Amino acid sequence: MVFATRAGGPRQGKIGQCRESEGCMTTQECHAQKGREHGEAAGALLTAILEGFDGLIAVVGPAGDILTCNSAWRKHMAWLGVPAEQFDGPGWTHLMPALRSGLYHVTRNGQRSVLVEYSSTTDDGQRWYEAKITGHITERGRIAVVVHSDVTARKLAEHEARRAAAENQRLALVARYTDNAVVITDTAGRIEWVNDGFTRITGYTLEEAVGKKPGHLLQGPDTCQETVALMRRAQQQGEGFDVEIINYGKNGRRYWLDIEARPILDASGEVCQFIAIESDITEKKAAELHVTQAQKLESIGQLAMGIAHEINTPAQYVGDNTRFLEESFGEIMQAVRSYEDALRALDGKKADELTRRHDLGYLHDEVPKAIVQSLEGIGRISSIVRAMKDFSHPGAIEKEPADLNEAIESTVTVCRNRWKYVADLSLDLDRNLPRVSVMRSEINQVVLNLVVNAADAIAEALGEGAEERGRITVSTRLDGDFAEIRVSDTGAGIPEEIRDRIFDPFFTTKTVGKGTGQGLSIAHHTVVARHGGSIAFETKVGKGTTFVVRLPVRDRAVGDEAGAKEAA
Repeated sequence: MVFATRAGGPRQGKIGQCRESEGCMTTQECHAQKGREHGEAAGALLTAILEGFDGLIAVVGPAGDILTCNSAWRKHMAWLGVPAEQFDGPGWTHLMPALRSGLYHVTRNGQRSVLVEYSSTTDDGQRWYEAKITGHITERGRIAVVVHSDVTARKLAEHEARRAAAENQRLALVARYTDNAVVITDTAGRIEWVNDGFTRITGYTLEEAVGKKPGHLLQGPDTCQETVALMRRAQQQGEGFDVEIINYGKNGRRYWLDIEARPILDASGEVCQFIAIESDITEKKAAELHVTQAQKLESIGQLAMGIAHEINTPAQYVGDNTRFLEESFGEIMQAVRSYEDALRALDGKKADELTRRHDLGYLHDEVPKAIVQSLEGIGRISSIVRAMKDFSHPGAIEKEPADLNEAIESTVTVCRNRWKYVADLSLDLDRNLPRVSVMRSEINQVVLNLVVNAADAIAEALGEGAEERGRITVSTRLDGDFAEIRVSDTGAGIPEEIRDRIFDPFFTTKTVGKGTGQGLSIAHHTVVARHGGSIAFETKVGKGTTFVVRLPVRDRAVGDEAGAKEAA
């Protein structure tokens, strides 16, 4: 530090080491000089500290006047619109009520510290600040040190967190009450959360599902492994996917599922979870299959009609010609006998020889029998052709009065090849049954499905190679305003554990390739949804099953009577 001498020349020395000598300052002057230098050093140090502070800092006097501050504070005051002439005076506090109140509590009420939050809006937008005000006692009285921090980022994050929480709460409510299943998994595919829709579709509760992979719970023998592999690849790559897949519920129910899965990203943009919205589309698939099968049956029906028409013409002239032969053969035999009698009168021995050689007696007895059998066969062909034409006729799009007995007779004739090897079929038809308003081709299909199912049930109960035969009985009767069709079999009956599922789409107990699980589902849809009737069953294990179809005689609103699933 440099001190000045009275001679005007400098003299080097340290504070506190100044010696009185010729030309040196007096002791009093020396102390004053040292005090000024201390003050200057302290001020420079304080200024350096304030300017080195990243935030906004100011020292405020008891009257609210700013004793000192850093340049960041001044810039902030200017940004807030505080005039430059008010920086040092108390007037600036009137423009900032939140800080004014905090300063009052610290400098006047003696509080040790106060934390104040406030926001300001300018052309640059809205920003939030947090000011910590601490009190200190000095020779000038109680002063306050105000340290400002820009907490805009934190406030925005808190606001976003509250918004996200509210959004999540709303989404949780939507997810909880939607009919669709909502599944949230981690990046490894383990379930973290499911909604009530998932439980309704699958039968698994949240507690049963958490920590497990959906595939381990829901996949079964008909689940497409190619689709499973596609989902796994998409998940490993952090990508979403849309698929349709067959799953199985907790009770073994087989159903179709439409899955829309999307990744969930964290704040850094990394995949942290997956969310899947899953819809049970079993009924949709069944309807699609029903339409496809109906189109297929329509095509087969048109083909059958064409074949029946082509067969009918030659069958008619073969029948006519055979009947002509039947009539003509009698006359021929009469002529032959007359010639035989005339020859015998001339040469009895020659007549007997010719009779033996040509076996006229045998021809006389057997040819009429062959003709009769041929006529019976032709008649059988004609009845089958008529049944094919009747069964395969598309009928009207709308309901129209139809003879159910005639429809049943045609149907059992057409499907005779399916039951004749395992059962005898008998008809017990009420001939006084009135015509019933139906779409005949669809009811034909219902009866066909029930008769074929009955034959399959008997075949399964008898086993391969059995010599005994079962029995199928198809009956009709009038029950009030309903026509009732009953199809009974002597099969093994329906086990109790599957009775509530036999009308479900795609449910079947047959081996792969022997059934689609659609026969009874289509029958149920046709009778209940299309005709406003009901279909139920009565069964006894080891005894057999009877399916009961009830159709309103007169057309009425569809759905007035729900289809029952009853078991005796």
